[in-house]
Amino acid sequence: MRRTLSQTRKQARLSKDALADRLGVTVSWLSALELDDDNGVAPAAMVERAMLALDLASLDIVASAEDLSAAIQRATDIAGYVRLHMSLEGRELTDEAVARIMRKTAFTMVAKMEQPTGKLGPNYYRLNDSPESSCKTVELPPLPSVAEHTPARGDTNIRLAEEDRESLVPALSGIQLLAEVDEWESINIASALIWLQSHPYSTSTELLDVIALREIHKRMFEDVWTWAGRFRRRETNIGVSPDQITTQLAVLLGNTEEQVSQNTFSPEELCVRFHFALVSIHCFPNGNGRHARLVTDELRRTIGQSGLPFTWGCRSGLSGADRRRRYLHALRVADTSGRFDELLELALA
Repeated sequence: MRRTLSQTRKQARLSKDALADRLGVTVSWLSALELDDDNGVAPAAMVERAMLALDLASLDIVASAEDLSAAIQRATDIAGYVRLHMSLEGRELTDEAVARIMRKTAFTMVAKMEQPTGKLGPNYYRLNDSPESSCKTVELPPLPSVAEHTPARGDTNIRLAEEDRESLVPALSGIQLLAEVDEWESINIASALIWLQSHPYSTSTELLDVIALREIHKRMFEDVWTWAGRFRRRETNIGVSPDQITTQLAVLLGNTEEQVSQNTFSPEELCVRFHFALVSIHCFPNGNGRHARLVTDELRRTIGQSGLPFTWGCRSGLSGADRRRRYLHALRVADTSGRFDELLELALA
């Protein structure tokens, strides 16, 4: 009989033989998942992935261990990507929430598999191009003392404002807590990333289009909010007036396309300048930062600079709260002085 995950994780490091015995699978099947480390033992996270693989294998589809391993790795990368971008908004996800996002994403991927794992396409959302254990820490200079401290939202019992609840899709109308919204938004964004991997924009011209940008926002939030993909109609503390959104966005897209064709800036600087300008317009009622960073990663890919996303300080060793503080500071520097060096430095760290 298969053990439950909690029972199996009581022993965080098991030999491959012992793990296979506990899970009721063969060692060769477990080896195909490539979940063991160099010492041939399975840390707790790998045990959890093995349990997920067994659950995935129970689906009524044909999937090899290699297929499952690819889906789990892709789901892990997407969950990490979503967690980073939620933390930059001051919205820290719990480990349990991240595990649920990874599980939901893996199930979505495997359920959609119609061809072998080689047909999954490139993995655009891996934050490190080498294993995390060997990824070098990127040193960042200290922030000036005048930089504001903007703590993450740590209270999981904060209630959702009634006005916001009215904008939830009917299926989620019973949600009461902001932490619940954070998790549902994260699952929705993960779904959008899966869609983008299977429907990538082939050129910057195709991406730098009002319809394309609205479609991406819609895909990111349509399972949570009724306003997904719609430009805001109210004045906000950040952004241009609502009647200027369409005009200002068209100018930005045209200017960026011209900069791409003329090589006005280095590809990385062009991307962070675009990110700053898109955030400054603030097209949508919410989700502007996450949308702008995702679109910026797509822009970086379409201009051929890198198949990997910007890392926004995730390799710096900083906490989520400190990364957010540094991110907001870099945006203010760009806004007040027109200097993009700090924003670019953080994007690559």
